[in-house]
Parts: sequence; C-alpha cells; structure tokens
Amino acid sequence: YYDNNLSNYQTPEKRHARHILFKAGPEDDESVHSQKKTKAEEILARAKQGDNFADLAKEFSEGPTAANGGDLGFFTRNRMVKPFEDAVFSMESDEISDVVKTDFGYHIIKLEEIQLAGTKSIDEVHDDIAAALKLNQAKPLAFQLANDDYEQIMGAGSLASFLEKSPQTKVVETEFFVQSSPPAGIT
Repeated sequence: YYDNNLSNYQTPEKRHARHILFKAGPEDDESVHSQKKTKAEEILARAKQGDNFADLAKEFSEGPTAANGGDLGFFTRNRMVKPFEDAVFSMESDEISDVVKTDFGYHIIKLEEIQLAGTKSIDEVHDDIAAALKLNQAKPLAFQLANDDYEQIMGAGSLASFLEKSPQTKVVETEFFVQSSPPAGIT
C-alpha cells in the first residue's frame, strides 16, 4: 500500500521566513512609494549590519506579523505573491534579501530555515496506512451486512415483522442525514 501510494506521503519543500513590510499599494502615488522604498533601504542596511531582524520587524514593519517579529512560519511554493516567493525560494538560510516590491509594498525578507522536500517513512505513516486499509475493508463488509438485513426485511414483509423474528437486532431511529455526516452515535 505504501509503495503504491507513495505520492500521498511526499512532503514539498518548505521555507520559514520573516519579513518587514512597508505598505505601498498600487493606488498610492509615487511619493508614497519613494518614501516607503527609502525607509525600507535604511532598515535593510541596519539588518545587514547585524541588527536583530525580529526586533527591526517589531519596530518598523507595517504588516500584520510585526508583533511577532515578522514571522511568517513555514510555507510552500504558490502560497505567497510571486515576487516575494521568487525571492524566498532563491535564498539560503539566514540570508537577508534586498528590498522586494510587491502589490503590498516593499519587503525585507530573512530566510530562517529550509525544509527540503522528502517522503515520509513507512514508520511515520504506519497508523494512517492501517486506518486506510481497515476502512477499505470495512466498507464492503458494511454494505454486505446492510444488504443482508435489507433482504431479510423484504422477505419478512416489513421492518416490524423482521424485528419480531429478530429481537436481538437493534434499531436506531434518526432524522434524515447524509452519509458524510451521520448523527452522533452512528458508526
């Protein structure tokens, strides 16, 4: 099963980055862009001189991640806007980018860590595989049991007649529901 479904256990490359954002959108005039870019270049110089990047982000970033030091966590390709992504995925760990312009403004990016693409080992996914195999085997068994009971009900003429002949059968009445979200207690 593992070998036949190997693609399910592959993990893409992930990058962990921080950034400092100076907001300047397409609707802003050239003077705003010029001011924000100049400020970004000043802070970039400080970052490259060794000032703590997270502290600079807390103090100067205008983005929502400022409070946590500009931390964006880990992300894969196709999760960020293209110029930002292109910069991050061309960097090495602990590298600080030049100023990167996007539709959000001007960014300074620090790449914290790279997690290379890989495949989870069979030991890591053993429990998931066991659950999938059990489910694959349980579905036809459940269908067969339901079909057998249906045929017995039809043979008895009604559900009530079937239950009289099979008092050990437990019946649970519910409102209508879809297969993907059964009521609590129905397995």
